Amino acid sequence: MLKEEFLRLLREDLAFREEVRRQVLTDDLLELPARVERLRAEMHEEFRRVWEAIRENSRQIAALTERMDRVEAQIAENSRQIAALTERMDRAEAQLQANSRQIEALTKQVQENSRQIAILTEQVQENYRQIAILTEQVQENSRQIASLTAVVGSLQRDVGDLKGRSLEAEWSRKAPAYLGRWFRRLKVLQPEALRAILDEAEDEGLLSREEVVEVLQADVVAEGFGDDRTPVRVLVEVSYVIDSHDVRRARQRADLLARLGVPVVAIVAGVSASDAVQAEAQKFDVWVIEDGRRTVGS
Repeated sequence: MLKEEFLRLLREDLAFREEVRRQVLTDDLLELPARVERLRAEMHEEFRRVWEAIRENSRQIAALTERMDRVEAQIAENSRQIAALTERMDRAEAQLQANSRQIEALTKQVQENSRQIAILTEQVQENYRQIAILTEQVQENSRQIASLTAVVGSLQRDVGDLKGRSLEAEWSRKAPAYLGRWFRRLKVLQPEALRAILDEAEDEGLLSREEVVEVLQADVVAEGFGDDRTPVRVLVEVSYVIDSHDVRRARQRADLLARLGVPVVAIVAGVSASDAVQAEAQKFDVWVIEDGRRTVGS
């Protein structure tokens, strides 16, 4: 039915036929109707000349009977020309039939192309669906990676905190051994003893309540003697990885403890400290002890 309707429109609808020609025919085929029209015009002009000649011959026959032989010869020539024109018309009709067959073949090709395009469209849609699934999977993987990253970060912080607490406990026990090469008869002040000293300083107005609490938060406070046998105290801030915050905190708390009249050495101790942290410690006159070795200190 579609084919019949298509062919009917080709026969009856000039605009539709012209559009189909533009869509499916080559430039040569599109030019064919113009060529046929020119041929038809030539034929028409030829017929017109023939009939004019016939009318002229008729007038000549009516006027000049004696020229009948020549008129007959002219008629014979005209007949030959008509036969030639008829042959040309037959060839044109055959060409039109060939064009119709080509149009039908092109129509089938367009239909096949449409089918192929429909298949490709379905494949593209399937590809889009697969891409959407993969995108969702990547997003899910990203969320899982972010979750794992957060867990690993939390574990790293927990491990760092545990390492710091372990190192702090070790310094609380072994500070005299770690610092024995620089101080004599060094003894770690236990929290109760340190609190008693600081409470007395508060009573004497040397420290405020907030300052007492600040000094009590120091990781290690010990007292002993220097090389010149003068009394000295040391305040140690312990961190697995020493940073600038440890340096400033040690300096601040050591300065508060020094108000009691005994010199205080501020120390930060840990496994490692960057060059920038060591430079800052040098600036604030804070000793840096990395893994038992003093890397900054007068």
